[in-house]
Amino acid sequence: MRYNYLLAAACFGLLASFRSADGDAGWAGLFAALAVGNLFLAVRGRPEGAGRGRPADGPGPTRAELHRSLRAQESGSRSWLVIALSGWALAVAGLFLFAPMGLVVGGLAAYSSLRYRRARRSAAALRRALGDT
Repeated sequence: MRYNYLLAAACFGLLASFRSADGDAGWAGLFAALAVGNLFLAVRGRPEGAGRGRPADGPGPTRAELHRSLRAQESGSRSWLVIALSGWALAVAGLFLFAPMGLVVGGLAAYSSLRYRRARRSAAALRRALGDT
């Protein structure tokens, strides 16, 4: 199960219910369709981490591959940080403008914060493996 799609489906479902309660059938239908689409991707998609990695009996990664992976993780962590900080700012603003949207954006910002934390931990593990502390 892909949890990022599951989170998006829950957020779109929440938006659909709020729009339906407001009587806006067009937006409610669009958000409901997006929720169903993301739910389908969450259930049907490959689980995170499936098909990745090397066989246990194969050679380990080279030092160059570890450096390349470290650069990618550090770049990814910076990107997730920017997304998370902007998401939290938009969530706070959204609470004052349209509270349900602020809650949905807050959920997405929480997910981005979690991804930032994971990327930082992965980069730290790669640094330890390389001996760069």
